[in-house]
Amino acid sequence: MTAPNNYNTTNAHSRDRDLIFYEDTHTYIHNGVALTSVSNVIKDFFPDFDAEAMAQRKAVHEGVTPTLLLEQWDAKGAVAREVGTFIHSQIERTFLGLPTEMTYHFVYEGKEIRREEHVSIEREMTYFADLCKHPILLEHPIYRTEWRIYDEDLRIAGTIDCLLRSPEGKFVLMDWKRSEKIGREEYGNFIPMTTNPFPYAIGKGALSHMSDTPFTKYILQQNLYSHILRTRYDIEVEEMYLAVLSPVYSSYHLVKVPRLDAEVEAILSTRR
Repeated sequence: MTAPNNYNTTNAHSRDRDLIFYEDTHTYIHNGVALTSVSNVIKDFFPDFDAEAMAQRKAVHEGVTPTLLLEQWDAKGAVAREVGTFIHSQIERTFLGLPTEMTYHFVYEGKEIRREEHVSIEREMTYFADLCKHPILLEHPIYRTEWRIYDEDLRIAGTIDCLLRSPEGKFVLMDWKRSEKIGREEYGNFIPMTTNPFPYAIGKGALSHMSDTPFTKYILQQNLYSHILRTRYDIEVEEMYLAVLSPVYSSYHLVKVPRLDAEVEAILSTRR
């Protein structure tokens, strides 16, 4: 793997200047118009989790307030999101040849709970270092990282973790995932979670054949990114991967993402 420190500048696209991203609100703005994130577009095709109703029921049985449960769940989600974002930034800094940090300081302030901890990402970054020795990364130089792309007509936008390009012009899309909910290890192999144990946890409408799992949403996300790159940036992605870097696993796992052209068309038909 080779990664010149100026690759994001060298491979900048003329469309980049028309998109603004506000990280604190995770908002994409194109020429003054707010765009919907790809993850939120996908989210609309799956049932919502009614956290407040669940908290009301569980609070009675556990003898606590619903607010306490909601804040516990919120804090758990917040640390996962924030540490995940931190890992993304450290991976990009590694590619750019910049100093990196191995600990994230997490603080959560709620009405009923306060949570503070220093989260080490040494294991995740060790897995990432091992991943960098994989032939795919060795043979495909870094083209762009943390690249914000969009389709103004469909009013959608998203951020690509990593796009690789071989000397022959072959593009590979890769997404870093720290989640432990993507799948399970079994006798040295990684088995993606393609089925939700709850039979009614399925997609809506044209996606009713898909189970509601994080893996399902991640592969849909990659396919939508690939579509935007092809139709708006003239980049044909030949392969897509999820690079799983969760500390609960014994090593990293590189999971190939299947093509979901019919599903992408079904999703985008609602945006036209």
